[in-house]
Amino acid sequence: MSYYDLEFKTETAFAAKLAAAAISGLNIYTGHDGDVKALPWAVIHAGQGEEFPPATANYKMNVSVEVASTSSGTTPEANHKAFVGSVRDAILVETLPADLSAAVADFTCPDAWQGTVESSVSEEHFVSTLNMNIIAANADL
Repeated sequence: MSYYDLEFKTETAFAAKLAAAAISGLNIYTGHDGDVKALPWAVIHAGQGEEFPPATANYKMNVSVEVASTSSGTTPEANHKAFVGSVRDAILVETLPADLSAAVADFTCPDAWQGTVESSVSEEHFVSTLNMNIIAANADL
């Protein structure tokens, strides 16, 4: 198993969850590349943390879902808030661990919880980042 397998599987599972929500117009991306992305977008980043609980092969994963949209147009802030609300509604559900576990082979998520939400605005973009933590394993349990 590669160190990055669990990060890839986590990002893929979250992307599948957002794709299933069918948020009209939202482009979904994963990873940490610097490619220019088509607005509006959601980018899922996952980083592997410590083994939790110790000696279990379960890892605490830090997941951020960054939502960006244009800050120009007739109602840009309202549009951005609608995208963020739709993303939150899609992933902040009681069934999230089971949904993530079902989305990717050899991947299990027994627990998930919400962290902070951060927002910023520039001349070109509104950006909101939903931070979460999950417990994940490289196996179907």
